[in-house]
Amino acid sequence: MARTSPVVTKTLIDSTTFGNALITDYMSQTSTTNQALASNVDFATGKRPKADFIYMTPTTAPAATEGHIYYDSTAKKLLLRNDSSWLTIPAAGGGGGGAAFGAYTYYIYTDGTDYYAYDNSGDLDYGGSTDEGAIDGADCSAVVQAAIDNSSNGSTIFFGVGNFGDAGGGYFDVDMNNLRGLRFVGSGRGNDTSPYGGTVIECAANGGFDISHTTDEQWFTYFSDMTLVGGNRAASKGVHSDNATANKKTCQVIIERCHFTGFTAAGAIAIDITNHEWTIIQNNHFTGWPTNGVVILLECNNYFGGNVKVLNNAFISTGNTGADMVQILTSDAKENDNYEIAGNQTFSRDYPCYLVHFNAASGAIKQTKIHHNRMEYMNLVRCSGATHIQDVDIHDNNCASGTNLAEDIEITSQARSWLIHDNAMGVSAGRTQITDASSNASYPCRIYDNDFNDVAGALYTPTVSPPTKFNTIVAPFVDGTTFLSADGSSWGWEIDAATDYSVATATLPPNATQLIKIVIKGVSLVAEADAMRLEIDGYAGASNQAEGTETIDVVDCPSDTTNFAADDYIEWTLTASDDTDIDEIHGGDTVQIKCQHEAAGGADCETDCVLQAVELHYI
Repeated sequence: MARTSPVVTKTLIDSTTFGNALITDYMSQTSTTNQALASNVDFATGKRPKADFIYMTPTTAPAATEGHIYYDSTAKKLLLRNDSSWLTIPAAGGGGGGAAFGAYTYYIYTDGTDYYAYDNSGDLDYGGSTDEGAIDGADCSAVVQAAIDNSSNGSTIFFGVGNFGDAGGGYFDVDMNNLRGLRFVGSGRGNDTSPYGGTVIECAANGGFDISHTTDEQWFTYFSDMTLVGGNRAASKGVHSDNATANKKTCQVIIERCHFTGFTAAGAIAIDITNHEWTIIQNNHFTGWPTNGVVILLECNNYFGGNVKVLNNAFISTGNTGADMVQILTSDAKENDNYEIAGNQTFSRDYPCYLVHFNAASGAIKQTKIHHNRMEYMNLVRCSGATHIQDVDIHDNNCASGTNLAEDIEITSQARSWLIHDNAMGVSAGRTQITDASSNASYPCRIYDNDFNDVAGALYTPTVSPPTKFNTIVAPFVDGTTFLSADGSSWGWEIDAATDYSVATATLPPNATQLIKIVIKGVSLVAEADAMRLEIDGYAGASNQAEGTETIDVVDCPSDTTNFAADDYIEWTLTASDDTDIDEIHGGDTVQIKCQHEAAGGADCETDCVLQAVELHYI
């Protein structure tokens, strides 16, 4: 029953007198039914209720009044009403997108004009309209920095709903004060224009969250559930670590479920981590980037870097060419290794950009896996720098269509032991999908089992004569002028006179996309300091095509092998640079090869060998 005594109907608690009177009044009652106050009770400034726990009767949504909190008996969750909607008060733990009230070290709140840092007891420690702690409440960075400076290792800074960093006190710029294990958790990704609908951080030039350290290594920094905005401000940064301290590193940074947008001006970078190790960047959304710029920069400049995962992110833009979504940079002799870039999706509307840029300017980059990425209107990999890029495994990526793109995968002379396999390369208006300038025969690359949909274009273009290995079928020579089989001598079809010839035939497997090169294998019958010449002819075509649809006609072809002795194995190689019809031979085509005698020319000797087999290398 409702209490109606003068004590119970008092509406302002300003001392313990009223509380004591309530207890006295309640103890005098004999009714066992629940008692209720007859009207609202307000607390004087500086006063607050205190109890071991609060019990909220499970109910459905009450009146939509800003500031109401209730426990939803259907959804089984606690909700808070803002000026337009009900917000879920997140649960503590589990990494589920926020901290519960009381589960943080500091709660950062804005009323749209000032910024407030509340501790986990609900006390206002810094900022606000009263400039608590001698901190200007209009200066968001100062308020948050004060909270960080008065935290300890392992603290959590929780941001409420709103826009942080543009209410008149300057854009957002804070550092970690050399603390470890800091967690920065927002109330969800929001818009960078009102209504925000989440936590929005307006980042300053070279500002945002600075996780650099000055005295020690930086460990265990966590960011989640917020939007970071560059605002098209030059050199704006979202999360960054400069780490100029020699032989120090930034370890175990985790950035997840965030939105980075507006980092589009010159020098702007959404994430810039130097001397990184054991870093995870996952489930984020990036929109916009600078022309010829970088979205995520992973640099090693005075310490070994690596062990980084970039997983399940979305990179979306409709402008600004030449950008790298992820650039791995070695700017001194230190080495970067162990990267995984997987499950990402890109869309750049026909502007040539790259998912991964290996920039081995000074140190080596090793052991990178790039897989299961979806590339739409964007290229996959490019390289630069003078140092080697080794042990790269590129597989199960899907590179969709695009008309203004460069190559999907660029293999430079720095490439060592790359594996490129099981990728789907989309329609590309005849552009080259793989360029290959690899040159290290001790660390050859391998390209196999990829699906290239645009069979009309130059799908693979070697810019030198790379030692790259491909899927290969071997076709023995089956007919010719004279077959040698005597014991003690080379076996095969002899060519040492003007009318001698030998013939081989084979069919490329149906899953082959393009013939890359033809290698003729034989044994020399003479010693030669230079090369041996050979004439090579051929025909190719598919079912229901004429026999000579593709023709090969190469005269005076010098052997790859030089300075050989009698009875040494020798070989000749043909590519599209020798005859353009070679890269027009595709899966299912029948290939016929006829080799004939060629006279001596220049320093090369005439044909005097036994031919044994033809290798057909294809992608």
